[in-house]
Amino acid sequence: MLEELQSRIDPGGLMTIKPKGRILFAVTNDDNWELVRYELSIRGFVVRRARTVAEMAQAAARGRFDLYVLSNSSLEGGTGRDACQWIRSVDPNTPMLFYSGVAYTKDIKAALALGADDYIVLPDVDGTLPIGFRLWLNALEAAAWKRGQKKHELLKRH
Repeated sequence: MLEELQSRIDPGGLMTIKPKGRILFAVTNDDNWELVRYELSIRGFVVRRARTVAEMAQAAARGRFDLYVLSNSSLEGGTGRDACQWIRSVDPNTPMLFYSGVAYTKDIKAALALGADDYIVLPDVDGTLPIGFRLWLNALEAAAWKRGQKKHELLKRH
């Protein structure tokens, strides 16, 4: 959405809107995807959707992401746990969240044991992104701001 808006406002690419981060989101439900895409895009994130384990693995192999968000439910070709294992084998450092409509202790423990950094129940009671998810987004925004500040300081020195 951010990239589409940018191309409409500035087709020549003279003004660049720097995204706050790139998020790879595994989601099969179209309504959940629209909610997440909208919320994240208006905050300045570039969000890529994966509907299958294969799409998740291909996207993770091709691009650098700042956050992976995996569904605890089944994806075509496997589960979020399968995707987590594959991603962790090639990228052990990027934060990874699991989400689900329910929170069973065994699922939470399994996701964390595979290398997930958090487990979040979506959506929140009021239909918005849960506070736990927003805290991760705030951390990504702060990191993007820090990168911008460092770049600005380097430019001032030269």
